[in-house]
Amino acid sequence: MTRTRALTSTLASAAALAAVALLASCTSPAEGSEGLRDVSVVVGDDTLAAEVRAGSDTDVGIEVVARGGGHEVRAGSTEPATDHRLVLVGLHPDTEYEVEVGAAGDEPRDDEEPLLVRTPPLPEGLPPFTVTSDPTRMAPGVTLFNLIDVGPPGEEPRDEGTLVAVDATGEVVWFHRAPHPIGDVRQLENGNLLYEYNDTAAREIDWSGQVVREWTGRLVAAGGPLEEDAFGRPIVGDQAVVVDVDSMHHEHTVLPDGDHAILSTELRTVPGFEGPRCGEDPATFDGSYDLIGDQVVEFDPDSGDVVRRWSLFDYFDPVTDPSPAGVCGLPFANVFPNWMYGRGGEGPRDWTHANAVVLDETRDALLVSVRHLDSILAIRRGGPDDGELIWRLGPNGTLRLGEGATWPRHQHAPEVQPDGTILLYDNGNLRPGTTQAGGPEPSQSRAVLLRVHDEATDPAGWWVEQLWEHRSVVDGQPAFAGFVGDADRLSNGNVLIVDGALAGRPEGLSAQIVEVVPAEDGQDGDPVFTLRVDGGPTWIVYRAERLDAIGDATPTP
Repeated sequence: MTRTRALTSTLASAAALAAVALLASCTSPAEGSEGLRDVSVVVGDDTLAAEVRAGSDTDVGIEVVARGGGHEVRAGSTEPATDHRLVLVGLHPDTEYEVEVGAAGDEPRDDEEPLLVRTPPLPEGLPPFTVTSDPTRMAPGVTLFNLIDVGPPGEEPRDEGTLVAVDATGEVVWFHRAPHPIGDVRQLENGNLLYEYNDTAAREIDWSGQVVREWTGRLVAAGGPLEEDAFGRPIVGDQAVVVDVDSMHHEHTVLPDGDHAILSTELRTVPGFEGPRCGEDPATFDGSYDLIGDQVVEFDPDSGDVVRRWSLFDYFDPVTDPSPAGVCGLPFANVFPNWMYGRGGEGPRDWTHANAVVLDETRDALLVSVRHLDSILAIRRGGPDDGELIWRLGPNGTLRLGEGATWPRHQHAPEVQPDGTILLYDNGNLRPGTTQAGGPEPSQSRAVLLRVHDEATDPAGWWVEQLWEHRSVVDGQPAFAGFVGDADRLSNGNVLIVDGALAGRPEGLSAQIVEVVPAEDGQDGDPVFTLRVDGGPTWIVYRAERLDAIGDATPTP
């Protein structure tokens, strides 16, 4: 069965918001369920979740049921305690719920009145999106994604960070709103969410939106030169763990030993250029460029102490590297990392622009996606060869390309599979033969699965085999997303693909998320879930995750 649902954010009036505030917090004293007292249910306006608290004189478990809008949501804990906190998730926006809270195993009393709460509407100003799906063929769980408005900032401060979770039919079951743009997000083993934001910090939250831990670099920490945004709002809280880095951008990975791996940036002046590369006046060009390069940094999340640091300046030579983007980078002053280093007109150049770092346990390596140089590096992590370059995948790298394969260009989000293969999103910028590179073929993005063959186990030496690809389409036409994007393997073998910033889009369409069933012949796949964001050219989706369950972090201490 295929289902289609259209969702539009509600523009809440002041009166409606006031009504939400009045209904959002309900408290029941001792006359509540047998064995419980001081029962309260609180719904905030920046996260779609209900925080349930209750006390008891003896150690008991707790059960919660919320009914409204034709459905119900349950949560509970059998762990005996006298002080209880649960976060109820899976609720729908702008819906009134009757909430029953009781001790585990107790039957509700006939004279007991349920608590009434109303959930907030979708945040004001979000773009509408449409979902078409076949839930019978989808991988289970909810789809979590971020929405970012990359348009010019307004004159008034606004909340720019938004996470949204939808079920298989496209119903919104959770959202979270924060002041600054949210990028990479993932669920931790404890059920909480970890997300990178503002390209300068990272935060762990529970499902009520409560901050559990936070990390940042020295530039935006308290007292740093970038401590506040343009509206005077602090970027991070007072308790943030400070790491000796300039930035934290694009991806934040938790390693098996508990350390965190991040991408950061540094600024260096590099001499040795015989002439200008980016249109400078030859008469005044001094033979050098101020280049922004990336670092891979591993740090202790408790202390913030840096454990290891690898600079991409050690793996590429900007003077001799033949990558088409060269050292010029992007000319936009308001995009990261240009805004951080004060670029205006001629100035520091965004040279490498790494966008992912993931652990490859099969190779004892970190894989680093370097967008502007069309490369993925495998860097040895730990041991006597720590920092060794194992290989560079890409058109100017160290690996041979197998027959029928195509090099990724400006790629994002490599994901290492259990068998060691690598799934990634290939944006396809400047691919030879396409219109962007002066050729006749339309530019097109894709998800692609690659296998790197090792000379130690393959007589043919080091080479790359292409196993599968799915080329992005919109309304039957080739689709091109020139930046951002994601590809994830799901629990049933399907692949979730994010075309996060569509160029040449139909009127209004800005991004799409598609789940496909891969074809056995290695080409394309059958879509079973499509979410289209109809927000116009300024809205993008960076990544998406399929979560088996939401709210696993509850109850939290």
